[in-house]
This record gives sequence, C-alpha cells and structure tokens, in this order.
Amino acid sequence: IKCHGSSSGDSCPRLVTGTGEVDFLISGEALLNDGSGVLLFMVFLELAKGDKVFALWGVTKQFLWLALGGIFVGIVCFTGVLAVLRRTRSYQIGLFTVLVGAYGSFFFADHHHIEVSAVLAVVVFGFAMSAVG
Repeated sequence: IKCHGSSSGDSCPRLVTGTGEVDFLISGEALLNDGSGVLLFMVFLELAKGDKVFALWGVTKQFLWLALGGIFVGIVCFTGVLAVLRRTRSYQIGLFTVLVGAYGSFFFADHHHIEVSAVLAVVVFGFAMSAVG
C-alpha cells in the first residue's frame, strides 16, 4: 500500500507585499499547515499498514498525542534553550544552543519511546524563539 500525497507539496500561496508582517504571518501559517499535513500522514500511514483497526476514538487519540506531544516537546526545548541563553553573553554559545535546541526538539520528538510530531515540535520551538527575540 502506498501512502503519499498528504504532504507532497506546499499548500499555501506566497503573497508578495511591501510589508514584512503579512509575509511572516503567511510563512507561519504555512509551517502549521505543513505540520498538520505530516500529522495526518502519520495517522493514516498507521491505518494503511494494517497495524491498527480504524476507530474514531483511536484515531482522535493518536492525533491528539502527536499534536499536543509535539507542542509540549517544542515548549520544553525552548524553555531549556532560553535558560541557557539568559546565562550566557557569548554569541557563539548562543547560536550553538539555538541550533542544538532546534535539532534536539526534532530528535526528542521523533525518538522511538516518545513518537510525537517532530515537525510541530520544531515549529513551536521556532515560533517561541522568534517571539522572545
């Protein structure tokens, strides 16, 4: 069984304007849109493999686990990175910490014992970092 198409392309149009706010808003929406596409792909992939029988509560529970777990991992990684950034004044350590936080949020979310949405974890980490500055 082939399972493709739910995350095969960018579903958001690009808007060319003179303001950066609109571009930033559309870019953020595109990230969330792609993240939810990957979530749905993961849910339907499990069903297509035949590992699970379709049950509305089971699919809903898996979707919530993937989505909320990814958000939680992103927030936890952001909190750790923010704690390190507040204690250092070095540009190199700050940059390295942010990079480790971004890759680390994906790694932890995708770990075989956790298995939540790694894409949403990175998106939430990025949104939180951009909000703090």
